Amino acid sequence: MPESNHTFQGIDGTTYTVSVNPVSLLNVENLCGVKLLDITTSDLASRLADDPVLMATVAYVLCCMDKNPGEFGANVSDPDVFTAMTEAVLRAVVDYLPENQRKHFAELVA
Repeated sequence: MPESNHTFQGIDGTTYTVSVNPVSLLNVENLCGVKLLDITTSDLASRLADDPVLMATVAYVLCCMDKNPGEFGANVSDPDVFTAMTEAVLRAVVDYLPENQRKHFAELVA
């Protein structure tokens, strides 16, 4: 099964792995109402950038649904950590895209 992974560290030093694969994409769609691969054809990148709760929820679903959501939220509440989390999510999504779309949207996380 194809997969794209990127990591970031929480405030307490926990390393989180953001995994984008068919199962995690379906989980994000079902739990967040977001089709991550629509980043190529919609305003999704702007929505994620403008809505920190949505961004954190998507990240939570992609990396640690087996953990306590409150603990995850507290662990990404620092602005630098939140930025690292956002970059990890966007990089994982962009790296999962087909090659022809990846080049065009790689600028999102440059």
